[in-house]
Amino acid sequence: MIREHPNIREIREQRGIYQDDLAAAIRFSTKTVGRIERGDSTPSAELCYGFLNTLIYWWKMSSM
Repeated sequence: MIREHPNIREIREQRGIYQDDLAAAIRFSTKTVGRIERGDSTPSAELCYGFLNTLIYWWKMSSM
């Protein structure tokens, strides 16, 4: 069984980021992001890197 990844969803929701906006920013489909959030799929290193960079960018922009 694949481990759930609720933190991605929690972080996204805490920051008011829509799932489709995150998917577009990291260049993955909304369906893929949803599968990872539900624990139906394991995120690749590429997806994790994109997610981290996107959150850092959005955090820096919101701090200005």
